[in-house]
Amino acid sequence: MRRSVIWVLGALAICATVPAGIAVGETIGPPSPMFMLDGSFKPKKLPKKEFAPIQLELSGGITTGDGTTPPVTDVVTLDFDKNGTLTTKGIKTCNPKKLQNTTTKQAKRKCKKAIVGQGKTKAIVDFEDQEPFDAIGPLVIFNGTKKGGKPTIVFHVLANVPLPTTFVVQSKVVKSPKKGFGKRVVIKVPPIAGGNGTMVSFNAKINKKPATGKKYLLAKCANGRFIADAHVELRDGHEFDVSLVRPCRADKG
Repeated sequence: MRRSVIWVLGALAICATVPAGIAVGETIGPPSPMFMLDGSFKPKKLPKKEFAPIQLELSGGITTGDGTTPPVTDVVTLDFDKNGTLTTKGIKTCNPKKLQNTTTKQAKRKCKKAIVGQGKTKAIVDFEDQEPFDAIGPLVIFNGTKKGGKPTIVFHVLANVPLPTTFVVQSKVVKSPKKGFGKRVVIKVPPIAGGNGTMVSFNAKINKKPATGKKYLLAKCANGRFIADAHVELRDGHEFDVSLVRPCRADKG
């Protein structure tokens, strides 16, 4: 069976600004795609009223209930709790055009002071009349140049699919229109291996303080928990929603 395109890098952006829990997508008919996210952040204890810097570690991926290939993901829209945010003040920016067709080493060298996180992704590539193979690639996350006056997050992945291929995705950070939420990120999904690749897992660490030593991710514990919502649109027309929840402890001192 030819495997559909899926780019779960969007899931990284889901939690680029808020701590994540575990989320499983609702059933949308066979096969039943499930987005699974897990993560941790530190410190666990945060101010109740003031924002403080945090470090975030994430892992997750996509599966189906019956083990078949997931449908193609088209767009992922992320909405983040108003108690979690980011600041780019004092952090260098990276123009995604500089990262096109670069290796991981080259990308890091070109935008060293704009790096805000790193990790790894794994895809399965399945061409007709050929055994499927894993395509594992390093992930580097950058503070991107502004787009429409808004800050952006840039994701860089280099994977052998089967030839070395660079994927660069820029996502704008805007105000969420949803009540109780602060930021929104929309990720448009690019193809992998001409439509024959399926991204199946990832892990990432978002730095508490990037290379320049400035704060990036911020959070406060106003009500004992953080919430992030994701709206996923599949290319076959299906849509579904997932929610992520993580508890926190308020520092009353």
